[in-house]
Amino acid sequence: MAERFDIVVAGAGHNSLIAAAYLAKAGYRCLVLEGRPIVGGGVKSAQLTLRGFTHDICSSAHNGIHGNPILRDDELKLGEYGLEYIYPDPVYHMPFPDGSYLTQWRDLDRTCEEFAKFSKKDGLAYRRMIAEYETVKPLLNAVAFTPIGFGKPINDRLAEHPHGKLWQRRLTMSAWENVRDTFEDDHCRAFMLGCPYPLQPVQDPMTGRAAYLPLHSSERAGRCRKEGQER
Repeated sequence: MAERFDIVVAGAGHNSLIAAAYLAKAGYRCLVLEGRPIVGGGVKSAQLTLRGFTHDICSSAHNGIHGNPILRDDELKLGEYGLEYIYPDPVYHMPFPDGSYLTQWRDLDRTCEEFAKFSKKDGLAYRRMIAEYETVKPLLNAVAFTPIGFGKPINDRLAEHPHGKLWQRRLTMSAWENVRDTFEDDHCRAFMLGCPYPLQPVQDPMTGRAAYLPLHSSERAGRCRKEGQER
């Protein structure tokens, strides 16, 4: 008799592999089918330049995943299979046409000094922005990693937060409006809107959280890269 499976997963990109791993952990028999000779999708690695140098082909950094239970709670024990992250410093560097630049470091004080080169107020604003975001980040992550229909929606969670109404407003605004209202210097504004690049136009309503994307690249996580052998 042909072997039977409970679930067939089409494609072996990283999202498919994660889903299949969780399903297998739950006791389901899974078959993952991939048409290419290398699995991994957007996060696969290969030798592209010199022998012995393995490159991450499509993704530049793995910032947001560290808030995901897959790594935060080590649910799939990926470290036992060779996953290791490195944390470069400096984190991000942005040169400007006028010859100046702004560098983000893992050290918060050092990064604030970079902003203060252009505006002392903006150096203080960056520090304040991180402190404020840290108070609400657990709520935003909880919603991001909770299936729709399970748990409280974001507005209900924010209603219990001391500054919930302020954050409801910030999330409905555009990323540009949040950055414009927080920073006064155009170099600092450009850095916040381009590090890392958002997935939607920054002037669109409801993109407010994109203004805080650079904080995922802050001194805690950095723009970490995965380390490991080519598969």
